[in-house]
Amino acid sequence: MAYRLHRLNQLRRVIGSRLFAVLDSEGVVFFQSLVYLHLAVAGAYGLTVAGGTPESLTEALGPHIDTVWLCLCMGGTICLLGKIFSSKPDRRRYWVHTTGLLLQFAGDLLALGAFLGYVLATVQDSSWGKALVAVWVFASLAECAFFLCWRDLRRFIQAERRVRR
Repeated sequence: MAYRLHRLNQLRRVIGSRLFAVLDSEGVVFFQSLVYLHLAVAGAYGLTVAGGTPESLTEALGPHIDTVWLCLCMGGTICLLGKIFSSKPDRRRYWVHTTGLLLQFAGDLLALGAFLGYVLATVQDSSWGKALVAVWVFASLAECAFFLCWRDLRRFIQAERRVRR
């Protein structure tokens, strides 16, 4: 029993120290992962349980866009796979590193499409004043995703320049 408590305490310290290291870093990976994971869960929920997208989206974009928008929501998690591939470029081959960067870009671009789709659909809706808070939040997330896409492209270009030298 004492051994199990000791191991549990060690595990708590390791997880706590890593979590605090991530929180104290200046990066966006932790927060981006949370947002994209929740976006993917929302897409999966809409696809399986809710049976479609929010009503304002269906009315504004049409019924054929439902599945596309839900796939955009779930596709953002591709970015997380890209982060794993490109996390240690010094230990990985060039193609794995650049593939990771491209996957990050693709995931950020899919999230940008999902956020912008919601914003555009809500703005086109006749009663968009009722969803005013959500549209501003999604607009800010779309702006963040846009700048992440821009950053991903710049990182990819920088990686190619390093290889050429």
